[in-house]
Amino acid sequence: MSDTNKFLLLGLLILSGWLMMELSSVLTPFFIAALLAYLGDPLADRLENYRLSRTLAVCVVFAIFVLTGMILLLIFIPMLSAQLASLFEKLPAYLDQLQNSLEHVLQRVGLSTDMIDLNTVKTALQDYWSEA
Repeated sequence: MSDTNKFLLLGLLILSGWLMMELSSVLTPFFIAALLAYLGDPLADRLENYRLSRTLAVCVVFAIFVLTGMILLLIFIPMLSAQLASLFEKLPAYLDQLQNSLEHVLQRVGLSTDMIDLNTVKTALQDYWSEA
């Protein structure tokens, strides 16, 4: 492969990547639909073997997908909210630990410790999350 072809291929790859990023909000529903069709088709085929019509088989498959999604949400949302609450409680201690570590690193490198003030960040985060 010549250098011209390599550069052309690289340019096309970069252009394709940029185009995919720009169109991601439009293409996402199509990718999700293709994934659901890919996963649901074998299940619908199997249900058709049990003398169900294709329409009813697809409805059953989508009902299974929806129920599975709802069950997963019911399981993971409380876990996620508990972990976020724990993070919000521990965040000031984490920021203090980070500031101590950064001060140590900055002193070791020879930079001023006044460059980073995590107390301002900590109060801003606490104010923001107390409003939420």
